[in-house]
Amino acid sequence: MDSLEASTVCRRIIDALGQSIQIRENSLCVTASIGISLFPNDGSDESTLLKNADVAMHHAKAQGKNRFQYFDAEINRAVLRRHALEARLRLARQRNAFDLHYQPKISIANGTMVGAEALIRWTDPDLGAVSPAEFIPVAERAGLIGSIGHFVVSRVINDILEWHSAGLNPPPIAVNISPSQLRDDGFATWLQDSLNKAGLPSSSIVIELTEGALMDQGESGLKVLNVLASCGVKISIDDFGTGYSSLSYLKRLPIAELKIDRSFVDGIATETDDKAIAIAILSLAHTLGLSTVAEGVETAQQLAVLRMLGCDTAQGYFFHKPMEREHFRLLLQSVSAADSFVGASAA
Repeated sequence: MDSLEASTVCRRIIDALGQSIQIRENSLCVTASIGISLFPNDGSDESTLLKNADVAMHHAKAQGKNRFQYFDAEINRAVLRRHALEARLRLARQRNAFDLHYQPKISIANGTMVGAEALIRWTDPDLGAVSPAEFIPVAERAGLIGSIGHFVVSRVINDILEWHSAGLNPPPIAVNISPSQLRDDGFATWLQDSLNKAGLPSSSIVIELTEGALMDQGESGLKVLNVLASCGVKISIDDFGTGYSSLSYLKRLPIAELKIDRSFVDGIATETDDKAIAIAILSLAHTLGLSTVAEGVETAQQLAVLRMLGCDTAQGYFFHKPMEREHFRLLLQSVSAADSFVGASAA
C-alpha cells in the first residue's frame, strides 16, 4: 500500500466512524485519530512500524483529533525532545533547579513601579536554556505543573520576605497559575496559609491566569477564584482578548485587572485593527471597574497611544526586561519606597 492508498482508506474510516449513532434519545458521534507508518522508510520490522504509527497517532490527537498523520523524522524528534524534557523536568523539580526573573509593571500616569511579574526560568545542564513556552506544556501533561507552581509561589514569598528584611518595599508580585492549580480546591487555602505563616498581607501576591484557562475551568475554577478574592488576593486575567471569553461569564468573575495581550500592543501605534481592539478592551475594563495592564510595550509610540487611551499600567522591554532576583533587588533599592506605594494605590 502506498501513501495515496493509505490516505484514501484513512479518510473512509474517519468518515464512517463520524456518522452519528442513535442510542435511544441520544445521538452520538465517534472521532478517530490514525497514525500511519510505511515500510521500509519508517521501519523494517513490525515492532518498529507499530511504534512509529503510535507516535504518529498521538501527534494526530495533539493536532485536534479526528484526523490521520504520517510518521516522519520531525515528529520523532519532537517526541524524543518531549520525553527528554519530561525526564529532565522531573529531576529539576526534585532539585528545585528553577530560577525566577522579575519584570516590573510601570504606572503610565507617573512612571512609578506599581508591581512586577515573577517569570520562571530553567536552564538544564544537558539541554541548556529551555523556554517556558516549551517546558510548561510538557509539565502540564506530565502532572508536574502543580508542584512547580507551588515552588514558584513559595520562592516569591521567600523573596518578598528577604526584600523586607533588607529594608526594601517591594510592590505586589504577580504569579502565573495553571489550569490544573485552578482545579485544586486546596490551592486557595494553601496560598492563604503560606502568606499568613510568612506574615504577609494577601495584597503581596497577584494571581495571573490566562483567559483560556478561565474558560476551561467552569464553576470549579470560579469557586477557587472566589475564595482567593474573598481573602484579598487580586486576580488578573492575562493575555486578554485571545481566549474568546463570554462576557456574561466575565462579569461573574472576581477579577480586578485585565492584561491586554502583546499581540494587540505590537501594532497599537500603526495598525487600525489592533488599536480598535485595545480601545474595546480598555472600555470594557473601565466600565467594569477593572484596572488595565498593557503587555509587551517596546516603543515610545506604543506608550503614547496607551496613555492617550487611558491604560493604567505598562509592562515591557521599553521599561525593563525580566531580570534576575539580585538585579530586581538593586532596582528596588534605587526607587523611593514612598513613590512605589503611592503608585500602587493610584493604579
